[in-house]
Amino acid sequence: MKMEILYIILGWLLGIFSPSIQKKISEKYEKDNLKKIIFNDLRDLKKRLAPLPFSIFPKYGKLDEEKFEWLKKNLDIDFSEGIQKMSEQGIDLKMTLNNLNVIGLQKNTLTYFKKMHLFAIDSHLTNLNLVDGLLMAKILEVRFHIEAFNEDIDNFREHLKMTFQPGITDANHKIISQELENISLDIAKKSIYIVDKINIILEN
Repeated sequence: MKMEILYIILGWLLGIFSPSIQKKISEKYEKDNLKKIIFNDLRDLKKRLAPLPFSIFPKYGKLDEEKFEWLKKNLDIDFSEGIQKMSEQGIDLKMTLNNLNVIGLQKNTLTYFKKMHLFAIDSHLTNLNLVDGLLMAKILEVRFHIEAFNEDIDNFREHLKMTFQPGITDANHKIISQELENISLDIAKKSIYIVDKINIILEN
């Protein structure tokens, strides 16, 4: 009789607490799944952003050792063998970077920029409250800087159009070209800044 009463009580308690337990399990699953989606989206964005500075800085003679070290770290490319071979030929890193800058300046070409997006994160914005507040703040910060990055690209395209206007004077063309250089370098710097922010999120 006592055992029957005990089973009844246990059954009653399980009936009360089961929905709560199931809810907690469900929320943990949703949170873990959301973090996986967010991190994959950020990794994909990093892969697209990280190479950009390497395509921009040499064109304006701005590739230096500090930027090269950043590129080595974030492109996941092992340059050690190539650097070793150049060293054996008496070519140090500084000379190599100078050569890349010279080649970039001689080519005198512009980079075509594509806008960046966080489609997966944007589609889950209403669920971001599932992750902790600090992580959510960092994700929204990256998203904000992506919007600023894309505004720079719009600005670049508008200035590029101006260079093709009929009757544009050499003086105006020179002014616009300088502005295109400034915008391009800003885009490169923003790429570095955003990737650094992504690294902080992914490392935690």
